[in-house]
Amino acid sequence: LALVCTFFISRVGFNEIVKCKSNPASSLSFPNLQKDMRALLLDEKHADVKLRTNNHVISAHRTLLIARSPVFFAMFDQEMIEDKKDIIDMPDVDPEILKIFLEFLYTGTIEEFEYDNVLKLLIVADKYQVSSLCDLCSLFLVSQLTVENVCEVMRLADMINNESLKTSAMEYLTNHAAEVMGSSDWKGWMEKNQKLSAEIISDIAANFSIVSKNIRRK
Repeated sequence: LALVCTFFISRVGFNEIVKCKSNPASSLSFPNLQKDMRALLLDEKHADVKLRTNNHVISAHRTLLIARSPVFFAMFDQEMIEDKKDIIDMPDVDPEILKIFLEFLYTGTIEEFEYDNVLKLLIVADKYQVSSLCDLCSLFLVSQLTVENVCEVMRLADMINNESLKTSAMEYLTNHAAEVMGSSDWKGWMEKNQKLSAEIISDIAANFSIVSKNIRRK
């Protein structure tokens, strides 16, 4: 049995083929499972931990967090040695981003993708080592690359050592070098990110023939 799942992000669709050895009837439970997991996220009665950010608190379940994030696993494992905490502070995460992050941990999906939110969400996904969410955010950002935002995406990819995203951004920048470097923001960005700028210029120089062809086309 092969299930074809289509994920629509903004105007971009991503397809994933999932092979199952089970019979067709078992696949019918997936929508219900997702619905049940979303209900669990909203179930404060049986929650056993709270995540707090900027005075905003969301209830959660230790077992699920442990299953989904190696960082939470290590954090709660350490609690067995030290005092058990009822509240986990996450001061560097916006409340709205925390909601989206937990939505993914529980359901494996995100209902709405917005560029600014995905930038922040990728940082959280990287920090808590949720690789599937990192991949999803990276795919979205690559699909949204423009002359105006490629440097921002490049800086983020470099900051979190996401080589795949960085490579994609570098390729886009190389193919649009004349436009990017001719923009009013380039000089200021280059001064603030000197090391990364040097890397970009070096890569463009190494691919000079590609850049030259693109410039001649314009």
